[in-house]
Amino acid sequence: MMAKKSIGMILRACSELGLRQVAWYALYILGTRSGCIRRKLEQGGSNLLQGSLKGQCWHIPSQAELSDLLGPDAHPLILEADEIVNGRVRLFGGKLVDLDLKPPSPLRFSLEYGDRLGENDIKNVWEPARFGWVFPLGRAFTLTGNPIYASAFWNYWEEFIHANPVNTGPNWTSAQEVALRMGAWLFACQVFRQAPTTTADRLSRLTISLVEHALRIPPTLAYARAQNNNHLLSEALGLLLAGNELIGFGESAKWSRLGEKLMTCGLMNQIDDDGTYTQHSMNYHRFMLHVALWARQSSYRQAIESNSQILFRLQQATRWLYSQIDDTSGQAPNLGSNDGSLILRFDTSNYSDFRPVTQAAARAFLGHAVYPPGPWDELSLWLGLPLNNRYEPIPYGSSVNRIGNGMQWATLRSVNFKSRPSHADQLHVDFWWRGINLAQDPGTYSYNQNPPWDNCLARTRYHNTIEIDGQDQMERAGKFLWVRRAQAKILEKNIHSICAEHDGYKRLGIIHRRMVTWDGLNCWVIKDDLIPTGDPRPHVFRLHWLLPDYPWDLVDENMILKTPFGDVKISISADSPIKITIAQAGKLIFGDDDYDPTTDGWVSPTYGVLKPALALNVRGLVTQPATITTTWLLP
Repeated sequence: MMAKKSIGMILRACSELGLRQVAWYALYILGTRSGCIRRKLEQGGSNLLQGSLKGQCWHIPSQAELSDLLGPDAHPLILEADEIVNGRVRLFGGKLVDLDLKPPSPLRFSLEYGDRLGENDIKNVWEPARFGWVFPLGRAFTLTGNPIYASAFWNYWEEFIHANPVNTGPNWTSAQEVALRMGAWLFACQVFRQAPTTTADRLSRLTISLVEHALRIPPTLAYARAQNNNHLLSEALGLLLAGNELIGFGESAKWSRLGEKLMTCGLMNQIDDDGTYTQHSMNYHRFMLHVALWARQSSYRQAIESNSQILFRLQQATRWLYSQIDDTSGQAPNLGSNDGSLILRFDTSNYSDFRPVTQAAARAFLGHAVYPPGPWDELSLWLGLPLNNRYEPIPYGSSVNRIGNGMQWATLRSVNFKSRPSHADQLHVDFWWRGINLAQDPGTYSYNQNPPWDNCLARTRYHNTIEIDGQDQMERAGKFLWVRRAQAKILEKNIHSICAEHDGYKRLGIIHRRMVTWDGLNCWVIKDDLIPTGDPRPHVFRLHWLLPDYPWDLVDENMILKTPFGDVKISISADSPIKITIAQAGKLIFGDDDYDPTTDGWVSPTYGVLKPALALNVRGLVTQPATITTTWLLP
């Protein structure tokens, strides 16, 4: 029976992924198991010393320009750069850890590694080796002229080269990691060019290493093409940068042509007409726009400006992201997978502030700013975008599932999937008030921890929606793969309400319909209808709300959440008897329901970080059409 189920799941996965992606993945597996890819990587390339390094990708601002823009915000930049000099970094925008560029020994051939190194998540090895921390060093050097920041880069670079031989060890496993590291090194070459520690010998050795990085990308492109996501865009960017910045090498022209072809393929296939991104993730959406902005600094700018379809998709992607950002905090719903990536760190704001990328993308692709002047303009400055163009906010439009105003607003997650879902989160509601994410997405935490933390927050039960009979809306076929995709559709929308339904539980005989209504003042009502589609039989529903970890109380069966701006009252009612429980940081703190809350009551703002939250759960039985109503009353 299990074998039949597995075969059926494989067939469904192949059908939903499509023949092209399956074929690319099969080609990659064939290449690895036959040894073909290994032989290509071991052969390396020719003409390593027959060329030069251009190093003109970035607009390096003057000390005065950067100082004037940052003002008092320069202080946190210097603090961060000094931390890096002292061997400490904030991985994924989280806590401060040691900067370790030496992977565990003994080293093996790069493709022999999986996603774990013993008990450790391989992403904790990859992230420092991306060299993303070089951007704060370069910015601090430009601001102060202090040579210690350039010296720190060169010392760390030499440490990395010594500890990570070409195509050996985990830091050569993923071509995406190789491409992003190469991009960071090219930035360092340019920004530290005049530093005393940037010697001709170091530049020569780094140029050779850059060529070795570029040669690593093509042999495993079949994997990136099979994924058809951020991997493909990253590797296309790496090839573009190599072709543009490494002049006169035997492969330079080929890298440039291949990079342009893959970048166009990626942007055209991964951005939908409404601006949504194929990975259904807020953080990967930002990643995609960062890649597009970086590619625009190369010869690919001509492709963007001459191809109306590429430009249109990037414009729509910019508008979509803008519509998801909270006006007060600059943050956005932590939608979908969040691996902590922030590949262009050119701001002094919080990791979760999406204004820098949105402001730069608006200037690059729409021709105007969308926010008034502020610290979020620094990325635009380094990209050479004009800072004096007009400021013009974007109307949200009818295609965005957002209602409310700048002070209080909600979004209703409703997607008709054309690509792989990231989380099983149809009809999830994110609710924001005065910069507080009152009803929040759980995030990701980790892809590769021991169970139950192996990407478990992707499941339906952790989102602000309804789970039926303890089952996800979709069938999980792997850590990153859902089959039997739940499809949603908008039924109606106006300025004060939005209604949608999804068919994920149709296999159980239930349609879930949800309406979100705002009275225009301070009252929000979320009405969930569970509609039987066949013979009525009992089903157990579970409504989940993930709230900030604020003090709370229960008054006449109403939850009172004590926020910094006053008490928010949350009332829940249903047609049938319900049972309320509250979990906090993995412990049941109210109610006596008979389930294990170990993973309830947590939120992950970025990769590898868990913070306590309040999980408000409501359970009940449905045997006929049922309605559950949640009312939020703001002060």
